[in-house]
Amino acid sequence: MEAKLADSETTVFDVMKDKDEVWNRIVQKYGLKNYKLEDLGTWDFLHQTLNREFDELTLVQKVVNAGFHEQVQTDVLFADFFDTLKNLKIIPEYEDKGLLQASQ
Repeated sequence: MEAKLADSETTVFDVMKDKDEVWNRIVQKYGLKNYKLEDLGTWDFLHQTLNREFDELTLVQKVVNAGFHEQVQTDVLFADFFDTLKNLKIIPEYEDKGLLQASQ
């Protein structure tokens, strides 16, 4: 199958706008707190974050050159964040397949 570009830009909001019922089923299935999907995130913000048009490596180097030398491991940061969401019953438990390693 040959890949084809979309006729128009699709945003994360476009993909998520009709997923309330799917989210409600996930909440019920896993006994999560009953948050509305739109209360958990801003799809436009996520879209902009995933579609940045600037060079992040250069930006990080500028920050280091300005004297900010402390760094956080991205994988540890995300693992801790998702563990917090899981513990607050906002997202379901997940099976750690070694991809996310929380800090000790």
